[in-house]
Amino acid sequence: LGGLGASALLCVAIVAPLFSIPAWQLLVSICLSCLLAVLGVRALGQTDLEPVSALGKLSQIAFAVLAPGHLVTNLVAGAIAEAGAMQAGDLMQDLKAGHLLGASPRAQFYAQLIGSSASVLVTVAAFNMYTSAYGCAGEAGWECEQFQAPVAHVWKDMAV
Repeated sequence: LGGLGASALLCVAIVAPLFSIPAWQLLVSICLSCLLAVLGVRALGQTDLEPVSALGKLSQIAFAVLAPGHLVTNLVAGAIAEAGAMQAGDLMQDLKAGHLLGASPRAQFYAQLIGSSASVLVTVAAFNMYTSAYGCAGEAGWECEQFQAPVAHVWKDMAV
């Protein structure tokens, strides 16, 4: 629980000033994310499909009531719920596979920690290469005509 608390505080410390969202709303979003992650992991364990997009939408519906008219808050709350459920499901599958192969949970933990830390650097570098290769970073913002994101319209429509 200490790691979860530290992660929650770090999330609030970074996301609240970045998106101008009240800290209490982020804490509610994180708590809701934990509950939705349990639903996602249960569904994944029984069906091998995790409904992460639907779980994100449930969080958006909750924040339509808690923060009506706040588009960014709604999107961030949905993203936190979806990311939490996805990470919980991925970790469950990794630990189960490791258990079946006889791997040590401690070794798996360290492997996850190393991979997560390295992924921060790799994804930033990949994003910078992508935007420079396709000219997606323009003066008006992060737009890229060649690559549309149709799912983004669903998220935006749900937030509005």
